[in-house]
Amino acid sequence: MTRRNNQLKRLAVAARLAKAGARVLVVEKNGEEDVGGRVNERILDGRYRFETGPSLLLLPDAFRETFRDLGRDLSDFVNIRRVMPAYKVYFDDGTSVVLSDDAADMERQIEAIEPAQVDVAGRRGITDGADAECGVDAREHIKRWQ
Repeated sequence: MTRRNNQLKRLAVAARLAKAGARVLVVEKNGEEDVGGRVNERILDGRYRFETGPSLLLLPDAFRETFRDLGRDLSDFVNIRRVMPAYKVYFDDGTSVVLSDDAADMERQIEAIEPAQVDVAGRRGITDGADAECGVDAREHIKRWQ
């Protein structure tokens, strides 16, 4: 496995191996506080809890499948709800973009920031890249959230 942003993937593999009977030791270079990468929490002064978790939950079916493989149900642990806006990006010049599953809305926002930069082919290239990275058809997963 590569080490690029895949702490959860490594933990899922370790859990599956352990369930199959293998002895597994998970070692995190940054200490046990960072196992799981961004999916974590920090507690300050023993009473202030901050979730450092992912900003977006992509491919929820991958999480459901992992829990099923381990004999559990993800819904027993978390309630996944779709929220809008899911993510807002602020830029130094005061502009912002709200990520949306509405392609026309995204095109309007991009056009407002960078006129004449809306590139349908480029957007398709992004989902094609996601397909290659994840080994899935990203468009099918995105449709489930619409």
